[in-house]
Amino acid sequence: MAVQQGTCDVAFNWWNSEDDSNLSRMANKGMVKKEDFKIVFRSDKIPGSPYAYLTSLPAEAKAAIRQAFFDAPTKGKAAFDRLSDGKSPGAPAQHSDYQVTIELQRFVDGLRRRSGS
Repeated sequence: MAVQQGTCDVAFNWWNSEDDSNLSRMANKGMVKKEDFKIVFRSDKIPGSPYAYLTSLPAEAKAAIRQAFFDAPTKGKAAFDRLSDGKSPGAPAQHSDYQVTIELQRFVDGLRRRSGS
């Protein structure tokens, strides 16, 4: 909306498909018109925030927590819908899954250092 109002020049949003993005949801609610925006780039998937637990937990507790998350779509649908988009059960995450985010942050930090802000 800030792009449309002229208070910023560019923006990004999450994007799963043509019909499932922040832009499409805003358009469906009548907040914006999709045709008012030009998409100039689509990246590979950028992982979101993971759920995590302490490494010091007992192995049994870690296994139970992990299993509860992966059982949630069928055994706890209401909770699953509140924690997710109601569609994606997620997947186990590894540090390497976030390398793209680390590189993006380094790039942005480099831009800030060059501009002095």
